[in-house]
Amino acid sequence: MEGMYETFIGPPFWKIFKTAGYKKLESSHQIIYRIMEKHLKNVTRMHCQSPEKLIARQPFMYTLFTNEQLTDDDKVMLSMEIFLGGIDTTATTTALTLCYLAQNELVQEKARKDATTKDMSYIRACVKETLRLSPTAGANSRFLARDTKFDDYLIPKGTLLLAFSSVTSCDKKYFKNAQSYYPDRWLRANNEEFHKFASLPFGYGPRMCPGKRLAENEIAILLKKILQSYKLELEADLNVGMVYRMNRIPDRPINIKFINTNY
Repeated sequence: MEGMYETFIGPPFWKIFKTAGYKKLESSHQIIYRIMEKHLKNVTRMHCQSPEKLIARQPFMYTLFTNEQLTDDDKVMLSMEIFLGGIDTTATTTALTLCYLAQNELVQEKARKDATTKDMSYIRACVKETLRLSPTAGANSRFLARDTKFDDYLIPKGTLLLAFSSVTSCDKKYFKNAQSYYPDRWLRANNEEFHKFASLPFGYGPRMCPGKRLAENEIAILLKKILQSYKLELEADLNVGMVYRMNRIPDRPINIKFINTNY
């Protein structure tokens, strides 16, 4: 993401010669492609030899490989898109959730108890609260379909508008104790009222992130496995902010102690 940010944020000198940012982007893509190529060959071999094993181990890839409407190139492209599209966002959200849990012992204990349940409703609420306080996406953008009046401003049709969820989701106008990490607000039993469009970490409508459910499940399952075996502590008090690198990422390293609880 840093390579992409450095390449696209400035003048397009990379079209003339390979800039430092372009070299970083090119190198990372080559490494990722080599890793993906190796795994895709293994998946293809398993699909041909033992499809029942593939459906048991990797049901998503089985569904992708058995889709007759997709060409082989489509399958490779979609596999890489899912992998690339979820690297930084999923890792960032997971790291920040672990950070918030390490900072909130009572919340962490509730999440650990929830790790023994099937639906993991509280763990999922923790992820939603992380995405409210520290969303990885910068903004949702749309071109206005018609002339629209906002307060005293008339914005003409065709204007590109950006709604920064990172601003509205932390606004006390929309959430009680907006700056506090409080996953309970997302539980149905809590019945807290807030504007449903104030926090849109995955966007909304036809243009929303297609990997939303996959990402939420990946993070929830990983958190469940971690909490079943480890207690989380921060090595030092952290006040983690976020910076833009195409998406939003932590502005500093997050060092967490994993204390084994299974002795």
